[in-house]
Amino acid sequence: MPVANVKLGHAGEGTFLTQDEQESVIRAFVRSVDDRIPIIAGITGEGTEVATLEAKRAKDAGAKAGLL
Repeated sequence: MPVANVKLGHAGEGTFLTQDEQESVIRAFVRSVDDRIPIIAGITGEGTEVATLEAKRAKDAGAKAGLL
């Protein structure tokens, strides 16, 4: 059974990447798993507005869910 894979969580280097870099990481992992497992994107933005925009970008990049 496939399990989900979390990328860009709070404890890693994801918090130091730009939004474009984060999106590139998500897209790369989505491509590499070829939709066999869901990718969950860590949402590290400070505040509701920033986190909402980050979550939308992660979804647009192919993430199936976000981890706040």
